[in-house]
Amino acid sequence: MANTSPPVSVKNDPEHADNDHVSSDPVDPDLGAPEASGPAVRFEPVLPLMLSALGLVAVVFVGGGPPALGLVLLTGLLGAAGFAGWQGTGALVTRALLLSAIAFTLPLLNVHLVSHVLQWWYAIIAVYPLLLPRRIAWWVTGCISAGLLTQYFTGTAIPHVTLSGWTLRTLLLAGIGLIVAYSGAAYRTARDEARRRQLAAEHAERELHHATTHDNLTGMPNRSSLDLFIDTALHARSGGDDDQVAVLIIDLDRFKNVNETLGHLAGDRLLREVAGRLASLLGPHQRAARLGGDEFAIVCAPTSPQRAQEMGHRLVQLFNQPVDLNGAPYRIGMSVGVAVSGAGIETRADLLRSADAAMYAAKRAGRGTAVLYHAAMSEEVAADLAVEQQLREAIEAGNVDGDHLRPGAVTAVFQPVVDLATGRVVGAEALARWQIDGRDVSPLRFVPLAEELGLGLDLALAVARQSVRALAAWRQAGLADVRSVAVNISARDLLTPSLPDELSRLVDDAGLEPGALTLEITERDVVDDVERTREALQHLRVKGITVAVDDFGTGFSSLAYLARLPLQVLKIDREFVANLDRDDTIARTVVQLATSFGMECVAEGIETPHQLTTLAGFGVQFGQGWHLGRPALAGNFVESVRALAARA
Repeated sequence: MANTSPPVSVKNDPEHADNDHVSSDPVDPDLGAPEASGPAVRFEPVLPLMLSALGLVAVVFVGGGPPALGLVLLTGLLGAAGFAGWQGTGALVTRALLLSAIAFTLPLLNVHLVSHVLQWWYAIIAVYPLLLPRRIAWWVTGCISAGLLTQYFTGTAIPHVTLSGWTLRTLLLAGIGLIVAYSGAAYRTARDEARRRQLAAEHAERELHHATTHDNLTGMPNRSSLDLFIDTALHARSGGDDDQVAVLIIDLDRFKNVNETLGHLAGDRLLREVAGRLASLLGPHQRAARLGGDEFAIVCAPTSPQRAQEMGHRLVQLFNQPVDLNGAPYRIGMSVGVAVSGAGIETRADLLRSADAAMYAAKRAGRGTAVLYHAAMSEEVAADLAVEQQLREAIEAGNVDGDHLRPGAVTAVFQPVVDLATGRVVGAEALARWQIDGRDVSPLRFVPLAEELGLGLDLALAVARQSVRALAAWRQAGLADVRSVAVNISARDLLTPSLPDELSRLVDDAGLEPGALTLEITERDVVDDVERTREALQHLRVKGITVAVDDFGTGFSSLAYLARLPLQVLKIDREFVANLDRDDTIARTVVQLATSFGMECVAEGIETPHQLTTLAGFGVQFGQGWHLGRPALAGNFVESVRALAARA
């Protein structure tokens, strides 16, 4: 199979343009054309040959001697030169004038040849103005007419013809020439216009074909072209181990992060860079295509399973080199699934389905790798797809108005946040929970899956919607001290422009004040893109929404950014709370930082009375953990809080 690189549109690449292209701008016949062409011009040399034959007969019967015979032979040579390739506007003009000169000279050699040569003048005037551009045709017509008129004064006109009669004959000849010149110009204009329309139609057809078979952004073949590649390769294979067809499906890892954090223009540049790198890697028996979004494919044929897997590993290595996006290096990660024909994989659909399954296996294996398909993968992929679909439905079911959620919906449970000084419950953290067939699915599994599917914001909004409704219900039930509910959100979703308005609308619809909702983001999310995070936090602050930094102390170099970001709460990570007996340095430091920056401090993971006493002694204001209260459904939260109050 021949090698291919991303094709270039004909309209953008002159080297691929049609060779006999005609400008779309109309040619002014008065200005002429750069070169005479066409079927009539190609057959024009027949005229000198015919005139040579007629002249030969005239010389034989009338006489004229060797000079006349030489001129007749020269006429034949002019025709032969035309057939030999002496063509174009200059050649036509020269031939017309030489033929006129021969017609003028022959009667000088024998006056009786004038009646025979007179037909030459009309033949010349009937042919050459037709083929030449209009102004040149006028000039040639004038020269021929002048030659005929001059013949009267040399005494070689037809006997007994007066000057007026010969002048009328000359005017008739000139009139014929002008009519022929105008007719030729009209003919060429119509011919050129027809040719332009034909070329335009052919060009449009090529462009349409290119558009339907190639990706507009990268110029690569698209899915329909890939199908043709695969079908052709499958049909051509012999069936040997080294004569198989391989399909590699490539999925860029975390491409959505580029679009959502750097913008779609950066995403487009990244896709074009991927297309260019793929083209540079292709060999003579490999074809590449873009399937859509951030998915690409390569067809290798003929090949073997070993060579196909090696190709997958080369792809991963090639894309380890970073790409410059918005002035910063970005490393392209990719997961590659490899499927090879044979062993039950015989059709295009089999190859694509198997390569897709292997690609999902590569993602499960940690991304940034190439995996060769085996039969068990199909069952794993089917199970994953089923879970993905159930998660979509669960998030959708959890993101509806109303007090009752249908079974299978993502549900929020609430862990109390306690004022360590008074023991009163003053808030709650909402945690997403999900069940499949009555069995709990770990948030460590379904939350990252939701992010990967682009459902992270929908999940956060579903939990936020349930949270503000629950808080409103608790206050009606008498829990006036519960001032806010915290919801976790990822950095990518935090940067969504519409987020502040959507959250503000949820709070308003629940009849709550703006500060009733708190967003929690991790420290690592804060330091990934400080400037854009700062802008997003300011928009949230304008809406009155509080922002807390979760898992504080686990990130990198974030202390320098605290003064720059509009944050209200620092949360001590549960890991540092659990290690208080061995090292309490970080916990003390976080408390001091929170105090210095005027922030509230919340400790997570308090599970023992000793931890509670120690943290309160450090000056931690609020805490949460199983010792203070376990997560409860919204309907059970009031009872749980009252039980905690009674215990205190």
